[in-house]
Amino acid sequence: SSRPVAALVIGLLLLAVVAWWFIAHRADDLPHDVTEAPQATSTGNSIAVLRFLDLSPAGDQAYFADGLAEEILHLLAQSPDLKVIARSSSFVYEPGSVDIAAIAGQLDVAYVLEGSVRRAGDQLRITVQLIDTSTRAHVWSRTYDHTFTRVLGVQRQVAVDVAERLKVSLTPSPVPDAPGSAAAQDLYLLGRHLFLRRGPGDLEAAERDLEEAVALDPAHARAWTALAGVYHVRGSEELGDPAYRLAARRHALMRALESDPGLAEAHVRLAHYYRDTNAPAEALSSFERARQLAPRDPLVLGVRSRHALLQGRLAEAVELQRSLVEVDPLSAVYRGNLSAMLLASGLYEQALEQMRHVTMLSSNERATDTCRALLLLGRDEEARIASHSVQEGPVRDQLRVLLEPAPEATAAVQRLQGNESVQAQLLLAEIAAYRGEADAAFAHLEAAAGRAVTTDALDATLDLPGALWLSPFLAPLREDARWLGVVRELSES
Repeated sequence: SSRPVAALVIGLLLLAVVAWWFIAHRADDLPHDVTEAPQATSTGNSIAVLRFLDLSPAGDQAYFADGLAEEILHLLAQSPDLKVIARSSSFVYEPGSVDIAAIAGQLDVAYVLEGSVRRAGDQLRITVQLIDTSTRAHVWSRTYDHTFTRVLGVQRQVAVDVAERLKVSLTPSPVPDAPGSAAAQDLYLLGRHLFLRRGPGDLEAAERDLEEAVALDPAHARAWTALAGVYHVRGSEELGDPAYRLAARRHALMRALESDPGLAEAHVRLAHYYRDTNAPAEALSSFERARQLAPRDPLVLGVRSRHALLQGRLAEAVELQRSLVEVDPLSAVYRGNLSAMLLASGLYEQALEQMRHVTMLSSNERATDTCRALLLLGRDEEARIASHSVQEGPVRDQLRVLLEPAPEATAAVQRLQGNESVQAQLLLAEIAAYRGEADAAFAHLEAAAGRAVTTDALDATLDLPGALWLSPFLAPLREDARWLGVVRELSES
């Protein structure tokens, strides 16, 4: 009859009205323009989050685009099942001109996440694409249209969506609609951008922006942590005052951890605060908590590697440094540290390979370490040629002693013996150890300990504990009963 048909029509109309209402009222919560490609063929869960392209009309939102990408990177890095390349490596590529083949080779990742941001007034459009590096295929893309007030929610939603696509979990799972101030987040992203850029006046401006951010949103843990970092760096690097805003630095970290006890970066910075205030037990406790929360975080890996080195556990230090290079492969500093540790461990060929990477990544040729590796491999002529690139000074004189004929070597050793610095004594100790003269080597190390109070400019920047363990020439002394006592004496001087 006509009654069932009429009822069906009315029901469909009601359903259409409900659907219209839902879309009209919830459109801001829903992603747009979703495309799904066939399942990715790459193996291994690893990803690089690249800088997002700023498509804003005024072209003045690059800091915001970078910051948004970094926040998504940070959230993805919480997954225990996903290797996420560190910012310092993934952000070297210019947004919008990505060579996926080059990235796949340089970063060794299965996926790349690229995106763009368009911010106009209160409107925000974020588009992201997930790319399989083995096929160059876009396996997933999505566009998010929001008001700017929803920026905290959208950055979390992007991370959740990517994690779901890669079938990994985020720990802790981000809350898509976490409360917070969008204005504070904008100031935080700007302040962090200035902090990382470190141009003239940037640190002072970053301090103002971050202080305003936490005033607007006292629960913004990341802003509090960044503010503590600014206080630390301004005092130690810009103002020459390690005590600068020391109490405020601690307060900022306490507020950060009050809001987010699981924020590993805050625990690392608190460990640094305790170290600077001579509280080693508290520093160790804070760092251990950071290690539990984020074992693959570059800050955590770096501290663990150095700690293992200073404890004489070179094999462990090398493996931790390898892990650090794995998550930050384009860092010349981390690769340089790895090459030095490999050299100290007797792995000379591997050390040379890392030195070649360092040369490609920066202007630092590590000529001294290259000479030492070649010398220890018995490739004296190559070492002699490489030594010509070493800057004039005590280190160059040491290489002359080991590589040049008698007249030049004799003059060089006389210059070292007449040098009153700690560095000269360490270099003489290395020469003696390389020649198998253990007693003479220890005599020079004792002399170095006696001179460790010098104000010589070279000695002021000399890392004595690290220099002892990283010296490949001193390696034969490590089995001597006197070694640990001398290390302790020099480390405490």
